[in-house]
Amino acid sequence: MTIYNVHIYREMRLVFGGIEADTPEAAATIARDKPTEEADSIDDCDGETLAALVDLLGDEEYERSEMIDFEAERERKAAAALLAACRMVVDRWERGDLAEAARACSAAIAEAEACGVPPVETAAVPPIVTITVQGGLIEDMDATIPVDVVVEDWDITDYDTGKKPARSVWKLTGGLSGPKAEKLRGLVAND
Repeated sequence: MTIYNVHIYREMRLVFGGIEADTPEAAATIARDKPTEEADSIDDCDGETLAALVDLLGDEEYERSEMIDFEAERERKAAAALLAACRMVVDRWERGDLAEAARACSAAIAEAEACGVPPVETAAVPPIVTITVQGGLIEDMDATIPVDVVVEDWDITDYDTGKKPARSVWKLTGGLSGPKAEKLRGLVAND
């Protein structure tokens, strides 16, 4: 058996009393910047165990040390990767180059799934979006749920980018319901 020294990184509650500040946020910032030994009390409080740094006993250069992230830390890192991928999509959208952003999203999704982040449950009934076009022009749009619809028109140049297609976003509030929605669901089911 190998012998290791293990450093656990865990949440804990530190109490710093008597902090004078103008706002609760300012008081929190002051307390955050204080060293642990200045806390009035330290409580384990069954905090989340985030990670472990594992050193091989006798490895004075720490060449074989490993950081092991536990579930909460893996989820935190996955959330950061997902946020970065979403920001990349927004940035690349403006330039019309979404391939790199799609790869980043795919990698971030794989990272989130690997650490057990559950997928968001999809609706039992798929949403329906109707687009009414007459004479080549969009006359109306509606949906069964609130949704943003991106319309691309390859016949004109986009005002912001100077490139084709021109893109516009329609924010639908989801007012489509009743017999019309059911008729459309039947149409979709039979297609």
